[in-house]
Amino acid sequence: MKPEEFAHYVDSQLKEGIPRDSLISNLRAGGWTQQQIDEAFAIHDKRVRRELLPTHTHMYTVGEVILCIVLFIVVLLTILFYIGGE
Repeated sequence: MKPEEFAHYVDSQLKEGIPRDSLISNLRAGGWTQQQIDEAFAIHDKRVRRELLPTHTHMYTVGEVILCIVLFIVVLLTILFYIGGE
């Protein structure tokens, strides 16, 4: 079995809910080396992390930041003007 196929097998077993410890024991009993097992689990863990992370993060543009600051100042001045006028 190719390393990619083995990693896919490990991935599918984990997706089905097979506990890691049980899967490792079964793989060792099947003649797989600890290195092969570790590599397959590393591929699985990397895939899971990639799926859980957002695909992109939103970075605010300079214009958006300036707009927020201006709006904050306008609201603050309005509140101060209203409080000072009483």
